[in-house]
Amino acid sequence: MFEVWSGNLSGSFTSTGQNVFLPFPTGVDFINVYNETNMYAEGTGAGVQFYWRSGMPVGQGVQWFKTNAGTTINVDEIAANEGFFFQDTSVTTALSQTALTGITANGGGYGSPQLLTANTNGLSTVAGDDVPAGIVRVYSTVGAQQLAGIDFSVANIVANTSMDLIFMPAIADADPGAGTYAVIPFNPYIYPNNRYITKVIVNPANSFQAIVTLSVVHTFQIGQKVRFIVPQVTNLAFGMTQLNGLAGTIVNVGAEDANDATNTITVDINVSSFGTWENPLTTAPGFSWAQVVPFGENTGAANLNPYGIGTVFPAPTSVQAPTPVYPYADSVMNTAQKGLLLVAGANSPAGVNTDVISWVAGKSWNK
Repeated sequence: MFEVWSGNLSGSFTSTGQNVFLPFPTGVDFINVYNETNMYAEGTGAGVQFYWRSGMPVGQGVQWFKTNAGTTINVDEIAANEGFFFQDTSVTTALSQTALTGITANGGGYGSPQLLTANTNGLSTVAGDDVPAGIVRVYSTVGAQQLAGIDFSVANIVANTSMDLIFMPAIADADPGAGTYAVIPFNPYIYPNNRYITKVIVNPANSFQAIVTLSVVHTFQIGQKVRFIVPQVTNLAFGMTQLNGLAGTIVNVGAEDANDATNTITVDINVSSFGTWENPLTTAPGFSWAQVVPFGENTGAANLNPYGIGTVFPAPTSVQAPTPVYPYADSVMNTAQKGLLLVAGANSPAGVNTDVISWVAGKSWNK
């Protein structure tokens, strides 16, 4: 005798022309998506209904669409990478290693190094040299390997040709040579994350503060506490080893660094008497990269938002109820999500700007 359980969820949204993520914590077996705007229009040539089930090709699905000449409905497979992606952001394992042919010292936006490769699979091409479009980890190069094992946000991706290590300054080695890299599908899911440091300068607006640039887009917030790890493997390694072990409070995010990049945090540490920051060119034994590590947050910030960034502070249930305070809440906050990413577009499930979209999704279980 079989025991069967099934359940459905439904919802709707108005498209902004951007991809939409629908969370399904227990998983999802199928989804039907309806573009109500296109359903009610004649001869739009755009999709009116979309379907995906577990086991279909990644990024695709089925679409029903109208012809430009009338209201006749046609059916076809959604174009590659234009449909549905099942995502589990608790999986942060790097994808398979891919060959890179070299890294130019100064070829990308903000004067950043440029990674050269004949394979950019897993990364989306985004116009502009300052729009992060993914994360990669450089594993090895023939020459100096100071970038090995480090994650970088990438931008200005030219399909199967190159990408910019957008927040990294020019490297001393003209070209470390061939090697490998891998795409990192999702950020670490414990918020906030450790981040590697690529630059540190004195804040031009306040000499008692430091502006710190990080290699991957960060989610730090004003008021959080961070500690710096700046190894000294050689006398020249990083040049600002006085920063090692110091802790500070983030007083600003997004300030421009010396190269006009804004993936930064500003901390209340006076580095004006320290050495000049310099990313090392070394393969010395024991070498490791400099990091910024979260370990708590400002209590005032915690009082404003004790349940972590992005949540709403709940009102007390009675006059006597104490105000909850969790000063370390967001240093142990699990942000992992499981669900479906709906791609935007005229013939994609998330539609185009102002389209009204509704959906029904289901999950089944039996034994």
